[in-house]
Amino acid sequence: MEIISLDQNAVSNLAKNGHEPFWRDLREQLVAGAKAGKILCPIPKETIAETIRCSRDVRIKIRNLQQDLSLGFSFKPFSVIEGEETLALVRPALSTIPYERIVWHSVEDDAFLQAEAKEIENGLDLMRRRMDAFIPAPGHDKLTVKEIRSGIITSRAGSFFRQIERLIADQPLDPADDLRLGLCRFLVSRGVTKAELEQLRDKILTHKWEAIRVVFFAAALGAILDHGRIRGRKYAANDEIDISRVAIALHCSAVMITERSMAYAVRQMAKECGGSLDVFAITEPKAIKANLEKALAE
Repeated sequence: MEIISLDQNAVSNLAKNGHEPFWRDLREQLVAGAKAGKILCPIPKETIAETIRCSRDVRIKIRNLQQDLSLGFSFKPFSVIEGEETLALVRPALSTIPYERIVWHSVEDDAFLQAEAKEIENGLDLMRRRMDAFIPAPGHDKLTVKEIRSGIITSRAGSFFRQIERLIADQPLDPADDLRLGLCRFLVSRGVTKAELEQLRDKILTHKWEAIRVVFFAAALGAILDHGRIRGRKYAANDEIDISRVAIALHCSAVMITERSMAYAVRQMAKECGGSLDVFAITEPKAIKANLEKALAE
């Protein structure tokens, strides 16, 4: 079974553009493939959040389509996938299956969804304010993508290491050292032991933690977007959502269908990091069609 990740743009076109031959035929092929057990399109949690802001009739169409394509499965949140993959470094028997059964809140409840949309917007506004207050270090605009990626990984690994040291010493986590605060709280919630923490500390020092695919992809894509921003690309709060969504897709899926700018960024990332990734822009119907037909024929 081939796992296909569809972003909000792809899902919206599939749900709404029934009059356009390409999207109509693609929807029919995807639904048939899911029913035949040849493909599965788990729902990204980020797509559910983005759907909240759509009109009621579009929400219902997207919910119904995604139920057919996902068979009721979604990707786990980024924080859970990262946490389970991290814990599996020292707890080998731990399951790291990145999918779970989806629980839909009623897409017909306008009042509930308006409140949820407001909460999401508040979170995005906080991200915007943080970026507005950010002052880059001198010479930041001269850094290469590889140097930015290395800096991101070093900062995150350093924060994670310091928090682990606190846990080993029976000290409380430091809320101000927040780059991997959520990850550490996840580990505590899963009953991480001192022996496991000591092993994780070694995994950081030997660079095995940063090599976890979902961890690396998030840092690599963040570096690509940062590199563009310091050269004039406008910051969008949705970038933070996109990084998590795309890192999960690359970690878990064989194919990703997304918007053109994100497809370009992922291809640029593949060029920087080596290898190739099967990512298609929604503006590439022939390539999408050929890939899907190949999957359905197997």
